[in-house]
Amino acid sequence: MKKLIATIALALLMCCSAFAQHKPSDFKPKFWSATTVALVAMDGTLKGIDAYATNRNLSTGGVEHDAPYRPFVQTTPGRIATFSALLGADLTVAYILHRRGHERLSHAILAVSAANNGYGAITSLK
Repeated sequence: MKKLIATIALALLMCCSAFAQHKPSDFKPKFWSATTVALVAMDGTLKGIDAYATNRNLSTGGVEHDAPYRPFVQTTPGRIATFSALLGADLTVAYILHRRGHERLSHAILAVSAANNGYGAITSLK
């Protein structure tokens, strides 16, 4: 339970930092701003750690705890494809939201996804 609370607190902290930006209304930010680069790097790193933890867990006879991903992560190529596709999906959704003017929500998607993978890594590394 402590890990869940810590993950939620981390996600809220990241979302708050993403929402704390102030931009004039006539300013169109670039997608690859410093905040976006930091969030994508954090998301990718935590996805990599989660993939490593999942690989280690499954190689020692463990099971995948996320039922929707269970069929896709049974093999190493499947794990690589799954985590790569998830990062691509996060970037796609963030970019679409950015293009429609939802910069803060775009950053929130990346932050929550990173927190989710951080929680997945923590639970897999028990």
